[in-house]
Amino acid sequence: MKRYIANRLLQGVVLLCLVATIVFFLGRLTGNPVDLMLPEDATAEDRVSMIKALGLDGPLYEQFLIFVNNALHGDLGTSIRLMPEVPKLVTAVAESGLSTPADLARLRATRCDAVLMGEVFMTAADPAGALAVLAAAARA
Repeated sequence: MKRYIANRLLQGVVLLCLVATIVFFLGRLTGNPVDLMLPEDATAEDRVSMIKALGLDGPLYEQFLIFVNNALHGDLGTSIRLMPEVPKLVTAVAESGLSTPADLARLRATRCDAVLMGEVFMTAADPAGALAVLAAAARA
């Protein structure tokens, strides 16, 4: 039984790696991600700064390693670190990971226009209470 469980876990890890690889390369096949994110009237400087900020100026294997690292960490620091690099024409949306009013305060100090949230509500014993706490912090 233990061998069966270990085998299934290993298969799951291999599948996750395969799916991550497919997602990464399909994202690159659709074109330059920067062209999809920036508006058509963006300047060449905006494009260059966005390419640098996202790490798309390196070779494909480095981009893949960055992709995997970001997927494994999923930390809020990515948005805070990259927000100054986002051109003003782009709507800046922070990734999920917000769980406390302190996280919200850190994001408010950046040029963030919106935040994706969900995990904090899915894992909270009282989702409505968690929403009330964060909403009160957002209004402060």
